[in-house]
Amino acid sequence: MTVSSMPAAQARDENDPTAGRRTATDPRPHVRMTTDFFTKPGKLSHVVDPVERMATLALMAAAVGMCDEQGTNGHIRPEAVLDATGLPPQYAKTLMTDNVWHQADHGCLRCPQPRQDHIYVHDYLLHNRSAEQKERTSERRRAAGRAGSQSRWNGHKRPEKPSRAPGRPRKAPAPQEAAQPAAAAVQHPAEVKARARTARAEAAPAVYEPIVLELCNELAEIVKTNGFSVGKIGPAWWKPCEQLLRIGPPNANEPCTPEQVRRAMRWANEDGFWWKNIRSMEQLREKYERLRADAQDLNRARRGVQAVRPPRGAQPPAAVNVPGMAELLRRQMGAAQGGMVKGVEQG
Repeated sequence: MTVSSMPAAQARDENDPTAGRRTATDPRPHVRMTTDFFTKPGKLSHVVDPVERMATLALMAAAVGMCDEQGTNGHIRPEAVLDATGLPPQYAKTLMTDNVWHQADHGCLRCPQPRQDHIYVHDYLLHNRSAEQKERTSERRRAAGRAGSQSRWNGHKRPEKPSRAPGRPRKAPAPQEAAQPAAAAVQHPAEVKARARTARAEAAPAVYEPIVLELCNELAEIVKTNGFSVGKIGPAWWKPCEQLLRIGPPNANEPCTPEQVRRAMRWANEDGFWWKNIRSMEQLREKYERLRADAQDLNRARRGVQAVRPPRGAQPPAAVNVPGMAELLRRQMGAAQGGMVKGVEQG
């Protein structure tokens, strides 16, 4: 979804030379929605119910209009949009699932992070003017209106701008008496980038709660017991665990408790499919919703003791010594031989 809010008088066709002389029939600002939201594959492709599809489109249009009216540059509270449209919250969940509405810690590189308790409309500023641009345009119009009013009522003419020769204007040469910057003050772009990398490297490391370290160590022990390598337990494990406890899984509405995370780890270790697919805390956070859905399936295959994979390099199990096994085998062999002798005698 990409939007653009502008008066109708600014909509011009570049190939039409008379487009600049058109006048707007409605001076109010309008919201324009591009057609790729309706035709591009992938967006709301799983929504087959026409009522649900129209509800999500109405939510998106209302969010765009409220962002333009309030000047929030794409940030909007989902509760305000739901109150304005009167639709239930499950339709907003559909937009969040398709990444049309971004939540906190989303993976889109083109959109900023939303404000607290807000969502961000995807690609809002890509085709839409920001609030600062709209304010500058309004200020230019107000200045032009004041100049025209003064020219009309005070008998003065509007000052004419000096004509400029066609072509690109030349840059004015610097005056000779201007002081040149010192050599020490001039910085090469490579030096600026190197200094920025050094500043990022010297930044203080994030401090995580003890429960985060404890949960990561428990999952690492489970993975090692199943015979897989873990590597170094560091920020790549701690950050997903902290996000799981603070904001919950991706596209979720509530965080998880430490006990819920422990139950998810243990259930995944006992499942016939997930025990070999959950090997890090990042995978646990990404697949948490699927784990929750599979846990409610009573027909899931559970792996027993025989399915436990031995650690790497472990020796094969020794022969099983059952008391009385030799006597049992001797009786079975004697019974088989007696049957064979009896059959020969009868023949």
